[in-house]
Amino acid sequence: MKKAMIEQLVLGMVGTNTWLIKNKENNELLIIDPADESARIEEKIDRMGGIPVAVLLTHGHFDHMLAADDLRDEYGIPIIACAAEQQVLTDAIKNLSGSWASAHVLLADQWVCDGKKLELAGFSIEVFHTPGHTAGSCCYYLPEEEVLFSGDTLFAQSVGRTDFPTGSGTDMQASVKRLLKELPETTRVCPGHNEETTIGYEKRYNPLLNNIAIRFNKKDFEYDVYSLVKAFYPQAQITMFYEGEEDAEGEYEMFLLVAYGSQEICLAVERDGTEIFRQQVAVEYEKDRPETKNVLKRLVYGALCQVTGRTLPWGDLTGIRPTKIPMKLLEEGWKNTEIARYMRETYEVSKEKTALAITIANREKALLQDLDYENGYSLYVGIPFCPSICLYCSFGSHPLERWTKRVDEYLDTLCKELTFIREQMGTRKLTTVYIGGGTPTTLEPEQLRRLLSHIQETFDFTWVKEYTVEAGRPDSITREKLQVMKNFP
Repeated sequence: MKKAMIEQLVLGMVGTNTWLIKNKENNELLIIDPADESARIEEKIDRMGGIPVAVLLTHGHFDHMLAADDLRDEYGIPIIACAAEQQVLTDAIKNLSGSWASAHVLLADQWVCDGKKLELAGFSIEVFHTPGHTAGSCCYYLPEEEVLFSGDTLFAQSVGRTDFPTGSGTDMQASVKRLLKELPETTRVCPGHNEETTIGYEKRYNPLLNNIAIRFNKKDFEYDVYSLVKAFYPQAQITMFYEGEEDAEGEYEMFLLVAYGSQEICLAVERDGTEIFRQQVAVEYEKDRPETKNVLKRLVYGALCQVTGRTLPWGDLTGIRPTKIPMKLLEEGWKNTEIARYMRETYEVSKEKTALAITIANREKALLQDLDYENGYSLYVGIPFCPSICLYCSFGSHPLERWTKRVDEYLDTLCKELTFIREQMGTRKLTTVYIGGGTPTTLEPEQLRRLLSHIQETFDFTWVKEYTVEAGRPDSITREKLQVMKNFP
């Protein structure tokens, strides 16, 4: 009979799961990932009637440990963490507290490593070192209870981010695959965020854990198929090759076979050598090539929905700004209801995202009507640096780590170019400003202030209706940068 009472608290600014595990036989209790709000944790412990004996950390990010010091002091109990995580716990930049909250560092009382067996609160606990989210991320497995506390390694139909300091996509894949291979399918998974899952469910439906091959019988629409597969499996290694070519080396969990016939397209999906999907659709290649592409994308999208058990909010739309579609149709005189039906039927876009796209398109249309195209102009300012380059990205961008020393030199030249543009525009009115990339928020606060100051000093903002700074990477945004942007124009 299982003896654990497991309770969950969702705490802190990013909704972290703090787990409390009480042994019903002796009332001793473990605290896993005390996110914040120690008073709420203590109140919950009192209601459970538990006697705390230890704090266990899955990793060192601030949102998993801010209350640890208070609990250690209150109950006189040790903090336990993976030895490989010491560099994150003791560095406010690496543990993200320096960017998201007040700087906070922590030293554990006991450091553990992979394979360590702990005896705590009457439970046997196995430590799995699972690098990926951070170098020292770990999971705690209670075999008698059939439960895994996975931190930010394994989520329901997802895995943790790997773009924070010491993170690694390669390590994450290896860590998660190890968990799925070594633990029983019946294992309950209690993650660091969001809802629970099981090892068995993730084996079948986790969309981020596959090495995938796509084989075409000829070259056509490869990018469209690849982009859809990538949308369902963002962390997968995807290889494309063509009939007649030698198969790419490596082990693949899934194959997509795309065969173009004279009047049809056939799609088959194989997983672990077994065909799990096959469908054929009729097409007219020469008559309507755009529609052929849409038919193919609907076919691939439907197959992946069936295989993964999930849908995408934007349906099969890839490689396009979604508002472009309703904007074009609005300009052609379509009604909102007609556009909504078209978005749903043609691209499988969700009701919520359809409504959002139409709303934005209508707002854009109203704004554009007020712009003076004849006498005005729009300014685009490009910052071609990113923390890392996304596989799907087609924009001109360069990894910041490699080019950090030349950012100031780039800004020197950019400011000269902006001055030149202002001179060339003469009496024309500036109506919109867009600072894009790349990732503009990779600039340091002073660099960002320098750029925005130069723009404001150089251009006349009397007629500006929109001023945008693109901020697509949350890991590059800090309070200080937001404050800089708030002061302009």
